[in-house]
Amino acid sequence: MKKTQTKNLVDSKWTDLDPVKREKHFIVRRIVSSSKLNNGTAVRTIELCAVISKRSKIVSENELNDPARWLPGWK
Repeated sequence: MKKTQTKNLVDSKWTDLDPVKREKHFIVRRIVSSSKLNNGTAVRTIELCAVISKRSKIVSENELNDPARWLPGWK
């Protein structure tokens, strides 16, 4: 899947394909951190906020870009 762009990521909407406690729809609140792996690639950590419960969840950019786990927009 295409890499997400920082300027478009904050306030974007995402659907969790494996919802827990009816938390299916999320909004990106902020980019928490950016770190480099041993092979030199950068990975960002992203804070998502559940629409129904307002609970926060921290995920990596790699997890968010996994189409088997997350879809952009609300489905």
